[in-house]
Amino acid sequence: MIGMMGGMLLLGILGFVMEEIDYFCGDDRLESIHESLADVVAVLTAIHLSGALVKSFWLRENLPLPMITGRRRRPESERTEDLNH
Repeated sequence: MIGMMGGMLLLGILGFVMEEIDYFCGDDRLESIHESLADVVAVLTAIHLSGALVKSFWLRENLPLPMITGRRRRPESERTEDLNH
């Protein structure tokens, strides 16, 4: 995940440098690095999503939903403990 985030940061920096700094405008080396880095980030994203789905099925718990909403459903054992007290 850190590699993904670092790659996205580098993509933004390289894109900015290629577009805004005249010295690097049209530099084929930077464009090649930018394209390769975009491919690496896409692969890392696919691996990350696949891992989240596999773990979700393995644990029988909806993991992507708490990533979106920020709220996680409490395990059944914790809910029954609250009713006993």
